[in-house]
Amino acid sequence: KQWYQRRVRGLREKMSLTQLTQTLVHLVHISVSECSVWAVDKRGLVWYRSGTHAGSDGRVVQAWVQVDGNGLLFKQVQVGKGHMVWALDTKGTVFVRVGVTPQLPVGENWEAVPGTLCKQL
Repeated sequence: KQWYQRRVRGLREKMSLTQLTQTLVHLVHISVSECSVWAVDKRGLVWYRSGTHAGSDGRVVQAWVQVDGNGLLFKQVQVGKGHMVWALDTKGTVFVRVGVTPQLPVGENWEAVPGTLCKQL
């Protein structure tokens, strides 16, 4: 499949998966918003795509960064408007990513949403 990410000027560009394929990471779910790209691999690990926007110098340094899950295994991740990131673990528990900001786009940690169980986000 071809995955595309949105650029600041509204242009779309093919997103490289080279880093992941060289390390044998196989993505099973991907979510794209105007602010970020997040994914889950077949092992249940969450990945964040850095370099979706140019920095102040106009350069874009692209890389996939594994996001610490504190031992949790996920099957789905969804990004929404602003900096909202939701995830569903393999047990059906819904989590929200806490502390996601433009300055810290990967956030701080996953927090379970009490009383929620589902099969799909």
